[in-house]
Amino acid sequence: MKKKKNEISLIIDNATIRYQNFLEKFPDIEKRVSQHHIASHLGITPTQLSRIRKSLNLCK
Repeated sequence: MKKKKNEISLIIDNATIRYQNFLEKFPDIEKRVSQHHIASHLGITPTQLSRIRKSLNLCK
């Protein structure tokens, strides 16, 4: 069931929403896992993840 939910999210949600949902589920994971692995899990490139993180930090 979780796998199906993740697959649907990859299709429907944009990368920023997937990243925000990921951080809600796993708030401290950025300290333990490399950005490369997080990007791979989200189905985006590390460059895209970097841009998303930068845009979210500017909004805070």
